[in-house]
This record gives sequence, structure tokens and C-alpha cells, in this order.
Amino acid sequence: MRDLHARDRRTGSSTTAAARYLPAVLVEFLVQSVQLYAIVGLLFSLAFAWKGAAVVDPVATNATLGFRVLLLPGAALLWPLLAHRWWKAALAGSADIPSDHTEHWQRGSERLRSVALVMWLVLGPALVVVLVVAHLARSNGTPSTRDATQLPTVTSETKLMEDSR
Repeated sequence: MRDLHARDRRTGSSTTAAARYLPAVLVEFLVQSVQLYAIVGLLFSLAFAWKGAAVVDPVATNATLGFRVLLLPGAALLWPLLAHRWWKAALAGSADIPSDHTEHWQRGSERLRSVALVMWLVLGPALVVVLVVAHLARSNGTPSTRDATQLPTVTSETKLMEDSR
């Protein structure tokens, strides 16, 4: 059985077992919270890209599959905000936007598409290069991971020997 009031070897203070393992519980809670947020966000983003985008913005009614795929990451990340907007738009009812309000958006879309294409062509390969270089750098200099029980114990004699060097 573990000693509930173990003494810290470095400071000599008494700590309870619960106090020593509290950060691990908090970290576990945070990780599970982020996982839950991501799962809900993924499910919401699928529904939002399929139906919700057209409710929030009627211009997206005839959106292409590519547009809907581009909505997925942002909708997964911002799902609480988009869920609120979807709810408000559904309650208010969808009002069609007259076509004369969208003509100025359509005129600039060709230039915007060409800029987006250039960004994909430049940033896509650049991202791949950065990831490969980071992986190679990490695999060359990765420290060996050991269990804490396999680490050498530091005693007062060992510390004295290191201090004398």
C-alpha cells in the first residue's frame, strides 16, 4: 500500500498522494474535453456543410462539393458559433438574397480563384517540405524514452561526485 503522506526527497515536505497526482487528472480531463469538442465539431461540420450553410447564407444553396469540403475544418473548429447562427437563421426563416446583391461578389471571384490557386500551388508543396524536414530532424535527434523506473537514482554520493568534477 502506498504511503499517503510521503515525503518529497528534494524538499522534505509532506505531500498527499492526491496532491501529487492532481495535475495528471487535470491533464486527462483537458485531453478528454478537447477530444469531445473535436468529435462534436466533426459531426456538426458534416451536418453544417450538408444543410446548415444554405440556411445561414442562402447564397450557399447551390454550392459545389468543393466549397462544402472547404467548410468542414472551419465548421469543426467554430461549431458553437455556427450552431448559434444556424439556430437563429432557422428561427428567422431563410430570406432569399436578390441576385443584384451578389453580382459584385461574382465579378471579383475569378481573381480570387486565381489567387487561391497560386496559394495552393505554392503553399501545398512548401507545407510538405516543412513536414518532411521536421520529421527528419526529429528522427535523427530523438532522445531515447525510458520509463522513470529505469532512470538511474541520484544519491547524495552521486551528487557529491558530480559536484567535485
